Order: sequence, then structure tokens, then C-alpha cells
Amino acid sequence: MPRARAHLGGRTRARGARDDFTEHARALDARARDGDGVDAPKTDARDGERRHRTAMRSDDASGTLALRARGRERVARARETATSARVRRRGARDEGWRRETTREEGRFDDTGDDDDDDDDEGEGDDVTTWTPTVMWRARVVLVLIDWTVTLVRTVVRARRAGGDGRRRRRDGDGDDAATRRAASRDDAAETSALVTGWSSGLGRATAMRLVREGYALVVPYRLGGFDAAAAFASACRRARANCRVELVGPLCLERQKDTDAFSLRALRRRGMDVRVIVHCAAAFSTLGESSRTATVNFHHCARLTEALVREMMMDLKEEAHARVVFVGSFVHQCETARRLGVDAFEEWVSTSAADASNGRYNPAIDYTWSKVAISAYAAAKHEEWLKTTGGRVQAVLVDPGLVDTRLTRGWPTALQTLLRVGGACLGLMQTPENAARGVVDAVNRTFDESSTTCPHVYGPNGALLGDSMWMRDARVRRLVAASSNE
Repeated sequence: MPRARAHLGGRTRARGARDDFTEHARALDARARDGDGVDAPKTDARDGERRHRTAMRSDDASGTLALRARGRERVARARETATSARVRRRGARDEGWRRETTREEGRFDDTGDDDDDDDDEGEGDDVTTWTPTVMWRARVVLVLIDWTVTLVRTVVRARRAGGDGRRRRRDGDGDDAATRRAASRDDAAETSALVTGWSSGLGRATAMRLVREGYALVVPYRLGGFDAAAAFASACRRARANCRVELVGPLCLERQKDTDAFSLRALRRRGMDVRVIVHCAAAFSTLGESSRTATVNFHHCARLTEALVREMMMDLKEEAHARVVFVGSFVHQCETARRLGVDAFEEWVSTSAADASNGRYNPAIDYTWSKVAISAYAAAKHEEWLKTTGGRVQAVLVDPGLVDTRLTRGWPTALQTLLRVGGACLGLMQTPENAARGVVDAVNRTFDESSTTCPHVYGPNGALLGDSMWMRDARVRRLVAASSNE
């Protein structure tokens, strides 16, 4: 339309110039008829025609230049709009990646205390953990009270049996390094440790402490979480100069595809000899998704362990040793689980389904069963590996106690206050850094390689708690062993 208007204006001006030329020519003809200026008409006619053509060319040129200028402006505006759109899309994409990474980091957190721990399990920023409608149900509150009683009972047992473990922690890093070398039968600097749940809390503190004690570290990252893993690797290198940190992935314990495809072969090609695996990752679903709690805390943890230990045994040197440390919880010994019995546990293992309707879903029971399963699995694998490897591969179960991790920050304010005040008054609440000392102690300590009993360590003071009912029960051990091989 603008171009059409420009041409129309040019034609109007040309028509006006032609009319002027015609009137001028008629005036010259009249003068010629009158006898004065015979040669003038020809000259004036040529001048008029030349002016007409110049005017036409000028009008056409000005119209074309105007059109070109307007065209360039439109192109510039279009380019600016496209650039802005690309910038907005790139910003949205980057923000999406950041949110995905943050969500995934919160989804699998370390299980510090795990007595009341919980996890960000959903698919967005609006997800809440321990929603009030779930948290204040009578069934859930009763289980939480049972957990509290179990914690006190466990602490009393550990303090009665735990003098040696407490002294070991006070001795410092020198004895820790000595016990580590005794356990690995090799130079600690050549030993690599793989830690799940390293993104925050107890898992992160455990990974950092292993780095400070001379271990090379393997950091498995989730899909979309490479930047977070790289940042953590940089933090490890700042904590100890020249430490070796390798990133490998993707590995998300919620995705069976990741756990089945994960392998140590790529790490071996890089010169990493993984002989320590520490399972700190855990999940706690309050949204009626029991399968998520079961999958992360037990099923895929067991599948990953089976595959990694199988690879380690194929390449394990004759005198080398390996260790798998499972971070459990005292909640697996609560009275509620005892009363529900093995039949209820068998149903949970086989279905891993929760009934979220009619208020029947109990996330605390779900979490309890997941810790029962991983505790029994550790006991079963310890005995199996003792027979197949002669004690060169050991399983160790660690109860870290009550730990102040970010999992509890999604709780209702009243429960957070009750947990922190009560834990502080009883002297039971720990920071993740302090709790990590107990986990790393379980990695470094020397245990009886001929014992068929899986070491069950209480992290705060290093006491050996012995087998629980669930770790001894043959039927339970068969259930978890069969489930891990499915």
C-alpha cells in the first residue's frame, strides 16, 4: 500500500508538469501565429520537454528512495523483533534448565536422618512436601510418634555399646586414614568412591569429606544436571588441591533406563578404580506415589548395586577390597512395622502401590518399608558376597541418626519447630557435616571379614547395633533379594 501511494503521488506530479508544458506550448504557438519569436517555440518546447522528463525522473527517484527507506525500516524492525524473540526463548530455555536441575537436585536428596526426612518429589516449583493434609492425619502422626520413641531407644542402645566408635571419631584424620588403608589394602589416593545423593545435605557432606581424606570421587549427574555436577566438582577441588573428580551420567535413580545403562567401563578407561559405593540418595513422596519412594530408596538402588558390584568383582585385584555403604535409618526398627508384620511388607515389595484415596495413604509407612527393605537387602548381600568373594566385598549399613537436612524444610512450621527444638534439647540433632563423619567412618573401618553379620553402625558414635529383626528374617531377605534381581 505505501508503494502504491508513492507511485500515485509521482504520477500526479508528472501529470501536473505535463499540463504546464501543454499550456506553455499553446502560448508559444499563439505567439508564433502572431509573428514574433518564430524560433522561440522550438527552443521553449525542447526546454519544456527536458524539464518534464527531469521532473518525471526526480519523482520516480524520490518515490523509489522513500520506498527503499521504508523497506529498510521494516526489515530492521523485523530483525529486532526476531532477535528479541530468540533472546526470550533462550532465556526461557535456560530458566527451564535451571528449574529442572533444581527440581532434580531436590528430588533425590541424601537421607540424613531419614526418620522424618522428606523429599521434593514433584514436577514443578509448586510442589510441596509433607502437605498439611497428609501430615496431620492421625495415622501419620502415630507413626511419627513411634519414630521418635524408636530414635530414643536406638540412641540409648548405641551409647551403651559405643565407646570405641566415639574415641575413633575424636582421634582425627590420622586414624581415619590408617583405617581406610587397612580396609582398602591399598593406597587411598588410588581408591575411587561413588556417592549418590551428593547434591545436598548428608550426601554432599559425605562426598566432600571423602575428598578431604584422599579419595578420588565419582559424581553421577542427572539428565540436565551437568552444570550442577561441574560446580560441585570445582568445590571439591577447592577443598583439596589436585583431587580427582570425574563426572559420569546420566544417572537418576527414578529412571530404570539410567540404572540399567550405568556402567563403570568408561571410568576404568579413565583410570578410575571404583571400590567404594555410598548410597545416600533417598526420596519421600507424600502425594500418593508410593512407587517413587520404593523405586528410589530400594528397587533401583538395589539394581544399581547389583550391576556395579558385578563389574567390580570382574576387575577386582587379588588383594583389593571393595565396600558398599547403605545409609539406612532407625525407622526400620519402629514398632509400627513390627505390628504390621512380614505379610504387609511382602505386599509392599510386590506392588509398591499406595492407596491415596479415602485418606488411607500413609507416606510414613511407605518410607518405613523402604528402609526395612534396604536394611534387609544389605544383610542379604553381605552374606552372599562373603560366600562369593571371601569377604573381599562387604556391605555396611549406617544409621546416621537425626540430621538437619533440607528435606525437613518443606514441613509445616509447627513440625519443623518441634523437630529442631526437641532434637536440640535432647542433644540429638546433627549437622550434615557432623553426620558425614559417621558415614565416612563406616567406609574406613575394618570389620571382621569372616562374620556373616552385616555391620550395622550407628553413625554419631560408631557403635555396632547388631542385626534388627528385619535383617535376620530369612523370608524378608529372600523377598528383597528376589526383588532386586527382577
